[in-house]
Amino acid sequence: MEAVERRAVRAVVVDARERVLLVRFSFPDGTDFWATPGGGVEGDEDEADALRRELAEEAGLNDVVIGPCLWTRDHTFPWDGRSVRQRETIYLVRVGDHEAAPTVDLAAEGVAEIRWWTLAELAATAERIVPAALPTALPGILAGAIADPYDIGL
Repeated sequence: MEAVERRAVRAVVVDARERVLLVRFSFPDGTDFWATPGGGVEGDEDEADALRRELAEEAGLNDVVIGPCLWTRDHTFPWDGRSVRQRETIYLVRVGDHEAAPTVDLAAEGVAEIRWWTLAELAATAERIVPAALPTALPGILAGAIADPYDIGL
């Protein structure tokens, strides 16, 4: 089966305490992982509009300032009975203190939980984090070492 192409946008959302916001996806086949918030670019949306919509829906974050592009990521996965090749652009978004409060029902998308993670928690977890390089890349980002965007991998 040929993969359906999908553009997506995500954010490394960092709060005032330098925690990162992650969303836990859990599917009936047993797939379970934590990922940065975001999702598909719809219709004629540009990436900034799509990211603002996704952050409002998933976390109740409104009027965010989108920072620099950190990474790109291409991956293929099964979704809704088809194969999807998703091309993601991942941006940095800094926010103040915020309690994540979704504004839509995320269960249909496989979202089971959303929460803030400290660097120590990311470094110590055995849970699957997507992208996998996030725990090692995040300290540099928090220190202000932001390179030109690159492919972060799976």
